[in-house]
Amino acid sequence: DEEALGQALDTAMAMNWRNTSKSKTIIIISDNGAYASIANAVVKNASIFNKSGKKSQVSTVFVPTQNANGRQYLQRLASNGGGKFVTGGGSFVGTVLLALAE
Repeated sequence: DEEALGQALDTAMAMNWRNTSKSKTIIIISDNGAYASIANAVVKNASIFNKSGKKSQVSTVFVPTQNANGRQYLQRLASNGGGKFVTGGGSFVGTVLLALAE
């Protein structure tokens, strides 16, 4: 039930962002949290990314599924990442836009 959110966040954080970017937003979409052994480290990395720039944030989208149990974790991840927590279930594009909205 756990996801490789640590690997996903690490990969996104290591991306070459444009120097002219006015904001940096990473959106994690999942129905579950990170592997238990690294769950706190992932939250810490989201916080580090948030503090790395004026408008750097990690937002999350919780997708309710039959096996979903990551709602609280994804809320915590977004909170520490300075981003938004959005519940999916409607239009995928609409949900991503909500995660990006200021």
